[in-house]
Amino acid sequence: VASEFRYEKQPLSKNCLYVFVSQSGETADTIACAKMVKNFGAKILCITNVEYSTLNTLANYVLPTYAGPEFAVASTKAYTAQVFTLLSLAIKLSSKDMSDKIKSFVLNLDFTMKSLTGECIKIKDFLKYKKIFFVGRQQDYITALEGSLKLKEISYINCIGIPAGELKHGTLALIDKDSLVIAISTRKETKDKIESNLQEIKARGGHILLVSNMEHDVEVDYNLKLQSFDEIFMPIVSIIPLQLLAFRSCIALGHNPDKPRNLAKSVTVE
Repeated sequence: VASEFRYEKQPLSKNCLYVFVSQSGETADTIACAKMVKNFGAKILCITNVEYSTLNTLANYVLPTYAGPEFAVASTKAYTAQVFTLLSLAIKLSSKDMSDKIKSFVLNLDFTMKSLTGECIKIKDFLKYKKIFFVGRQQDYITALEGSLKLKEISYINCIGIPAGELKHGTLALIDKDSLVIAISTRKETKDKIESNLQEIKARGGHILLVSNMEHDVEVDYNLKLQSFDEIFMPIVSIIPLQLLAFRSCIALGHNPDKPRNLAKSVTVE
């Protein structure tokens, strides 16, 4: 986390490439970390959506996301573009030829309004829950964090994203009939573990919205079925419906999705 990086004793190395991610390229704590690394003499790569930004001027290498202008404070397409850019970098460094898989993913991704929402839950039903939790394992946990963040940012709904495996380490005490757990499941190797988590939730009276590209052996209240691609692409597929869920909740509550209260597009102070 950039806001904490330079306040800890970091084992910096001149043989290490440091990658900085910022939508605007003007995030104060990220820039401060980049300056620290540059002063140390290490190489910097930045991933940004703004071509002429402070972070880009500090970097040795720049990977633009090309998401286009995003005026809403809560970044959505910029986030998705960042994930795809980082994935492209990882594939390039791996030296694996995945051009056919990438082409198939880009050409076959169907983000129509119907496929995004899945018509699985009405907003009025969604908003009746007093407690909302986003859970997932491995890469799905990161999606859970982002889904939770978007709902907080524009709908002002108090919710949290946690690793599904940590449910029994405290959070399960909050689960009851007024709770909705949004479970993201896109990895085959953790499918049975997620199902075990869902059983624990149901046993406590909690309600479940399953976001997955797989069939699960657990009865859920709402099922949002995703298109299925190679697992490395699924964080892009799974986050879009959660972003749209936050947007629709925001509109239903009468808020402005582009300008949430108390927030700014670029965080220029620490």
